[in-house]
Amino acid sequence: MSAFGTPVKHAAWRDKPSWAVIATDDKAFDQATLQHMAKRIGAEITNVAASHAVFMTQPAVVADVTTARGSAVRGSGYGCRWPDGAGRRPTDSGAAGKERV
Repeated sequence: MSAFGTPVKHAAWRDKPSWAVIATDDKAFDQATLQHMAKRIGAEITNVAASHAVFMTQPAVVADVTTARGSAVRGSGYGCRWPDGAGRRPTDSGAAGKERV
């Protein structure tokens, strides 16, 4: 797949806020590696006692983190930018002028 062979010219995590919800009881991934990767990108880390399927076993924690962080980002200048540079997909019908975050 060409997506894996194309060098990244600008990684979004370098200048946009990042968050990580890390399941501390996850046996599928090494905890030190998860913590290292999250710290490397400067993520705000939320550790939760949960298995690999944290979104299923602790959905309230995941929802709280994504809702709170999404609200913090909305209107901050960070968020979704589509290829045309607008805050909406150019193909969205009736979306002119609406910000998608």
